Amino acid sequence: MTTVTRYTGVTATGTGPRLAFLKNLIYNPRALTDAGLNYSAGTGGAAVKSRPTTGGPLPEVPSFMRVTWNTAPTAIGSLQLYNGLVGANLITPGKTYIARAYVRASFAATIQPKVGWWNGASYVGGANGTGVLLAANTWTAVSMEATAPASGIDRVQMNTDLTSTSALPAVGSTVDATAWFVFEKPAGSTVETTTYGDGDMTGWTWLGTAHASASQGYGAIS
Repeated sequence: MTTVTRYTGVTATGTGPRLAFLKNLIYNPRALTDAGLNYSAGTGGAAVKSRPTTGGPLPEVPSFMRVTWNTAPTAIGSLQLYNGLVGANLITPGKTYIARAYVRASFAATIQPKVGWWNGASYVGGANGTGVLLAANTWTAVSMEATAPASGIDRVQMNTDLTSTSALPAVGSTVDATAWFVFEKPAGSTVETTTYGDGDMTGWTWLGTAHASASQGYGAIS
């Protein structure tokens, strides 16, 4: 038997999985529409965005955002993929959030997760996670934690950026991202690295329009 306290962790007795009630603040987490999906191609670079519907990192998430370069950049500059349609008015000031996404590149890119806090169109501040060197053509989960400012925020954006030390994409190179998952960290617990949820999954529900709103459900913790 498992007893769940929503939003604040879990107390477990007996056997079975430990679960916490989570909200995924990302509105378009599996890139089924263009809403919120953006990129920049680096200094001097040019690229195009697409949304393949097969080949994603999880059986439940076959779709993803892809950026394909048709002009190679001369420097990383601001080379990023990000999802900015996120969690309006669902953020608790001062709480710690976990931001996670799956990324893949056709070359050995170094990807750094980042979180940016916003108030309307104004950038309030952010945090940077640790860069991860990807094996070419391999889906990899990247994640970080960030604490929301004490006040003056209404949404959060998650980036997966190439670091300044990353290899540069060539013409034809691709970088993919999907399964964005931004949620409040359950107090006193660690969310399993394999945990992902959105409103299309069993035990989860959309809080509004499917693929255009936050979603909630249960995720495994330890």
